[in-house]
Amino acid sequence: MRRSRLMLGMTLNTLVLGCWFLGLENGLAQSPTKEKFPNRPITMIVNYGAGGSTDVAVRLLAKGAEKKLGVPVVIVNKPGGGGVVGTTELAKAKPDGYTIGTLTIGALSAVPSLQSVPYQPFKDFDFISGFGRYLYAIFVKADSPYRSLKDVVEAARKNPGKISYGSMSAGIAIGLKYVEAKENVKMTYIPLQSGQETATSLIGGHTTLAIGGMEVFQFVLSKEARGLGSLTEERWPHMPDVPTLKELGYDVDLTGWMAFGSPMGVPGERLEIIYDAFKEASNDPEAKATLEKLKINAPYITGEQAKKIYQQRALEWKPLIDALKAEGKN
Repeated sequence: MRRSRLMLGMTLNTLVLGCWFLGLENGLAQSPTKEKFPNRPITMIVNYGAGGSTDVAVRLLAKGAEKKLGVPVVIVNKPGGGGVVGTTELAKAKPDGYTIGTLTIGALSAVPSLQSVPYQPFKDFDFISGFGRYLYAIFVKADSPYRSLKDVVEAARKNPGKISYGSMSAGIAIGLKYVEAKENVKMTYIPLQSGQETATSLIGGHTTLAIGGMEVFQFVLSKEARGLGSLTEERWPHMPDVPTLKELGYDVDLTGWMAFGSPMGVPGERLEIIYDAFKEASNDPEAKATLEKLKINAPYITGEQAKKIYQQRALEWKPLIDALKAEGKN
C-alpha cells in the first residue's frame, strides 16, 4: 500500500511537470517572433536641396546601402534655414530607425548659437556615423574686379552693404561675418538653399561673392570663377595658389563634416545595422572615386567620433559667433 501511494505521487508529479512544459512550449510557439529590421523602406531626410554635394553624396551611399539593407532608402530633401528645416524634421520623426537623415555641422554647431532652433543639437539626435568633409572657400566670378580679399574689404568700406555674398548656411557665412566684424565693414548676406544654388547665384551675377565648396569650384575649373581665400586650416590641394583666411590674418577654420543621424531613442541594434550598411557602401571603389571627385571624401567614422567633432566645433565657434552677435547690436 505504501509503495502504491509513492508510485501514485510520482505519477501525479510527472503529469504536472509534463503539463507545465507543454504549456511553456505552446506559449513559446505562440509568442510573436522578433521583428526583422528593416522590413520596409527607410526615409533619408537631406537638409539641403537636390543637386548639392551633400545630396549627391547621400544618394550615392544610400544606393549602395540598399544592397545590404534589402529595402529602398527614399531620399527626401528638406532645405531651408541653413539646414535647420530638415534637421527639425529629423528631430520630430518617430525613433524607430525608419527615418534617418543628415546632420550637418553648420546646423548643429553654428546656427544654434546664431539663432533659436527647435531642437537641442546634442540631445535630440543619435549620431550614426560621419561620412564626409566639406571644404569651403570664398569665390568671385572670373571677370570680377576684385583680385583679393583685401580688394573686397576696401570696396565694402567705401560702399557699405553693396557687396553681397551667398551661402547655403549661416554657419558657413560666419567666415565673412568675421571679416566684416574685424574690418568694421558692412556687406549683405544672401541665404540660399544649396551649394548648387550658391554657385548659380554667383555665376548669374546675383551675388558678388560666394562661400561654397565643390559646387562653386567646378566653375573655377571651367575658368568662370576664382578663389579669393579658403576657409580651411590648410590651402586646398586643388587651389594651391589661394591663401587661407588664417594666412590673411583672420583666425577662421570652417572645415566641416557630414554625418548620418536619427532622432534620439532608436534601438542600438537598428542603428548598428544602418551603420554597417552605409560603411559597406562607403568602401565601394566606385563610391570612393565619386566622393574623391566631389572632394568631400573622408574616413568613415563612428557616430560617437562624429559627435565629438561637432561638439568641439561648437565650442570653437561660439565665442566668434557671440562676438559677431554683439557687434550687430552696437
